[in-house]
Amino acid sequence: MSICRQYLLVAKEAKSDDLRSALILLTREVKRLDGCEGLDIYQDADAATQFPFIEHWTSLHAHRSAGERLSKDVFAAVRPQSVRRRRAVISLPLPFEPSSPAARCPNLHGCA
Repeated sequence: MSICRQYLLVAKEAKSDDLRSALILLTREVKRLDGCEGLDIYQDADAATQFPFIEHWTSLHAHRSAGERLSKDVFAAVRPQSVRRRRAVISLPLPFEPSSPAARCPNLHGCA
């Protein structure tokens, strides 16, 4: 079962640009690991020092074993720029019914 790992990283004062650059480099390394289905990185529109970082993995095992294979050197550029990792959450997908009418209705112009 696929999982999603979410982090919220906070840049030190005047280090937002440096943290952004370091995270972009980190994503290149993580994407190469077996089991990584993709990564999303954002910069908060209201708080430019905050960077939500989301990893998508084929399984919890893939995530954990990738962490063991990833060189600690790849984090060397991130740590000096970041105050702390404010939140780290592993999430499992839940089955759900689409909530928007457009997603439920095959009629593209809305449900009759």
